[in-house]
Amino acid sequence: AAAGVAVAIKQVGMGEAGEVSKLEAYVAETLFQGDHPDRNSFVQASDDQVRLSLLYWDDELQDPTTERGKAASEAAPELARVCRSCWQTGNPTIQKRCSWMDCWSLPHSLESWRAYNYPHVTTVYWSLYRAARYATPPLATRQPWDWYLRRAHATAMAVYRWGGDPWTKKQGGGVGTAQWGLMVGSIFELLLTDLEREGWGEEAAALQEVTERRMHVWLRMPFPYGSEFAWDSTGHEEIATWLMRFGKGEEAKQVKDAVTAYASASPHWAYCGSARRWWDFTINGATPRGNERVFHHYAAALNSVPLYALALGREPFNGWLWRLAACASGGSLTNVRGDGSASMGVHAGNDMLTRDDYSADFGVGFYGHWRNAGAHLVCGGADLGWICLACDLTRLGTPGVGRPDCGSSTAGEARVVPRDAFGRRAYLQPLGLLLVSDGARIAQLDVRWDAGQTARAGSVTVRLLPAFAGSTHALLSLSADGAHASGQRAATLRCSAATGQPCAFAPLRLPGAVGLVNVSLAGDETEVRIQLGSTE
Repeated sequence: AAAGVAVAIKQVGMGEAGEVSKLEAYVAETLFQGDHPDRNSFVQASDDQVRLSLLYWDDELQDPTTERGKAASEAAPELARVCRSCWQTGNPTIQKRCSWMDCWSLPHSLESWRAYNYPHVTTVYWSLYRAARYATPPLATRQPWDWYLRRAHATAMAVYRWGGDPWTKKQGGGVGTAQWGLMVGSIFELLLTDLEREGWGEEAAALQEVTERRMHVWLRMPFPYGSEFAWDSTGHEEIATWLMRFGKGEEAKQVKDAVTAYASASPHWAYCGSARRWWDFTINGATPRGNERVFHHYAAALNSVPLYALALGREPFNGWLWRLAACASGGSLTNVRGDGSASMGVHAGNDMLTRDDYSADFGVGFYGHWRNAGAHLVCGGADLGWICLACDLTRLGTPGVGRPDCGSSTAGEARVVPRDAFGRRAYLQPLGLLLVSDGARIAQLDVRWDAGQTARAGSVTVRLLPAFAGSTHALLSLSADGAHASGQRAATLRCSAATGQPCAFAPLRLPGAVGLVNVSLAGDETEVRIQLGSTE
């Protein structure tokens, strides 16, 4: 599942037609059964159940002389050796001599109670919806955009319908695993936003209803977070996202406080933002070494989601929190090798200090990185002044004065050059403004702000480049941070292509909700100038 998540979410910001085509083939031939008669060959059934695994063992594979047995010996010799040493022929339901991690029977592989699997499948569908709907011309063409959106919605709803308990096998009604925060579960919040944008009111209401039922469980707890195990922090990401979405800021702060209790902003790439994970090499690694720490395990990048959510929504002037969020998110990229292949994490043992050979759950962490990857111009405090996270400040100053103190009410200006992997997000704290671009890469921002601590007026000129070959349009979303969300601000936009041909937009009202602007890309470079007024 994690590999599919990584490939899918990359397409939202760094879309590539060949990769999207392969992802669509994966959906049609491996992921969704549809009307195909063979349930055993697909991850997800026609009734939206997501199975535990496509990998299973049976009596025919156990026999090395059969055609399938020979194929297994050739394709996975180590797996064949392990299974043939423990498998009990004639017992298709449970193989008591095999480890719980090895040699699952076909009936066990088809179990669908594990709610944690459903966000991964939803992410694939949602990413292809975006590739078909938000890319011009569309990158996904095998199915129309609404087919992918409907599949994403059906899979998100299936969490409550099919998620259940691993021991009793009871499913439905939000029992068992469906009641906890799910890894990559914040994808459901993005899905809800798109359902509302598309005017799919019935589907949006249904998803919100089951989410509120799950959230009711969280809010009854003294600490509104949790996941697969008592010590597991992977529930924080989805839970904090929904709590912030529905205005439960104090409860969301508890989630943030839990993360910051063990996540360190130490000035070291391996420790800064890294989650406290000691056992996953034993479960998923190529080199299992007991309770060895995993540097930048996927939980670190997922932890960055509540950190960013609280920084943007409640604590935009907390420079320490911004830096910790950037560490937790960016560390995921240290698991990518020079050839582009991925590792699940870095062995922290001082006799190794190297990436594990297996990718395992890398894709889950890569989603956490993608969720807030972008350029962030924020105040680092009196000791640091203005800092640019995942970006360069190539010009900074106040006309006629010099370097401004970010804690003061002076006017200023800055040039921001994004250095993150995607170039689709930029947060400009001097203006209290978050920009997200689909279809175009943000290459540069020239920012000017007037004096005033809150609700500053000013402008930003955004230089856009096509995000993929042949892209002709970009969709810009503009939203205010938590310091400005309660008011409304007038935003006037004007764009000009490199040819000098201008195009104008009607003024927007920019409250905390998102304002959307469709921009025609003219040639290799397009500039959009955004003029922001004060809160009215």
